[in-house]
Amino acid sequence: MTEASKQRRFAVVTGGAGDIGSEIARLLAAEQWEVWILDIVDEEQGEAKARNLSNSGSAVHYLRADQRDPVAMDAAMATPPRIDLLVVTAATVAAQPFLEIDLSNWSAQIDINLTGSFVASQSAAKRMAKDKVKGHIIFVSSWVANRPWPEISAYSTSKAGVDQLMRQIALELAPLG
Repeated sequence: MTEASKQRRFAVVTGGAGDIGSEIARLLAAEQWEVWILDIVDEEQGEAKARNLSNSGSAVHYLRADQRDPVAMDAAMATPPRIDLLVVTAATVAAQPFLEIDLSNWSAQIDINLTGSFVASQSAAKRMAKDKVKGHIIFVSSWVANRPWPEISAYSTSKAGVDQLMRQIALELAPLG
């Protein structure tokens, strides 16, 4: 790692081409963080988003990666010189009344929102631990994790799981900084 990169701060934002993720990336870039946005949008769209976000300050890079895929996440997390911050924003919601939720809809939301959060955070935490970085992992959750709302059972359940995952990670990783 170069002396210059030791002084910089590096962030990864999953779902970084989406509305919430790109706004977080924009704010980080404005504060001089070098940012990697990870998303499943095509390369052209992701690169355009990264260029647009780079105009707000520091460099923003795009990597096409699905946060549910451990191999893709490990490759993505190996790209920045260091990871000081991971922000997990990638998620999906598809409203259906409880009695009509089909298993594929349920599974997709749990897989992207909860399992994807696990995969991305584990991959980043392993990189931080290997590099001895005292970093941060932030999950974007929702108030519906604690207060049910009609027709989004899968989403609210997945976000409740993300909240508990966050607490578990904090407990286990605190000794590592």
